Amino acid sequence: MPVLALSTLFSQVLGRLTAQAEAGLAEGLPPLPVWANVLRCLDSSGLNERDLAEAARVSKRLVPAAVTRVSDAGWITAQTVAGKDRILRLTDKGKSASDTWRARLAQIDQDWASTPLRESLEHTVGRLPFQLPHFPASYGSADPSAIGGPYMQQGKRKDGIPAHGLDWRPVYRGAGDTVSSLSFTALLSQALLAFTIDYEDEFPWPLASTANVLVHIGKPPTPLPELPANHGITGYRQSLLELPLIVAPTKERGHLPDAADLVL
Repeated sequence: MPVLALSTLFSQVLGRLTAQAEAGLAEGLPPLPVWANVLRCLDSSGLNERDLAEAARVSKRLVPAAVTRVSDAGWITAQTVAGKDRILRLTDKGKSASDTWRARLAQIDQDWASTPLRESLEHTVGRLPFQLPHFPASYGSADPSAIGGPYMQQGKRKDGIPAHGLDWRPVYRGAGDTVSSLSFTALLSQALLAFTIDYEDEFPWPLASTANVLVHIGKPPTPLPELPANHGITGYRQSLLELPLIVAPTKERGHLPDAADLVL
């Protein structure tokens, strides 16, 4: 039986719980990632859009698109004030959705209360120096890394902060109990992201791309149809993997690329 990486185990448990939580979700309710990383941080009193990245512990480059999405869906209002600033507030629809998600996750938490895994996660996450998103989020829509670390290792500071892009800022955990009130999915998310950040602080490529695509490519070249869906390899040096020559598409049976060879 193959030994699975810790990140894979965290990911599989979180994926199963997410599917369980979203099963039978009423039409019009947001998926768990949208609630956890946007709506959870808002109420009817209002939050400046500039403060959402810190509140959600995500990269600020994710915020504009996320705000537009939830605003278009009617879950929040985004009122422009003082020039470019937007104040974000939950609508009645958004508050109802947020209340539904809190109740849904509370049911899951009951199933995992006082279990060894819950206790281990609280112990681990409580020792992390930074607070992290309540659901895994990438650095940007075109960057699957956690905080932009793989591309910033050469400029990494010697202050204990992992390599990161300019649009991410650490939110320090602080003293006291910061974990007992977290949902089980939030604990899993923070543990998974901590592993991801540590990995990407040392390895010059995003863990998500490595785990989902690179591990399936080797020598001899792997036929493209055998790769997982949405691998993005085009053969025209335009995809995330091809631009830095991580993989090189081959053309063994015609003029179109039909296989991928690992360059690293």
